Amino acid sequence: MKNIVMTFLLPLISISCNGDEIIDSETGVQQESSIFGSWQLVERHHVLPSSVQIIENGEVIIFNTDGDFFGNSYPC
Repeated sequence: MKNIVMTFLLPLISISCNGDEIIDSETGVQQESSIFGSWQLVERHHVLPSSVQIIENGEVIIFNTDGDFFGNSYPC
């Protein structure tokens, strides 16, 4: 029984984990997801009480491919 479950489960896992690409809704161009580059804080989600806080002129953090990251609060 275990072999039957694994026979059907493994192909599904390999198919579902095969897509790291994101399609841009405006251009329709396929992009690869990555954390590297510049990121800006634009909103903050709170759990209790449940709310969303919009951040204007939020901090920019830059993630480099060598593992370094830089920002006003994170000078690493």
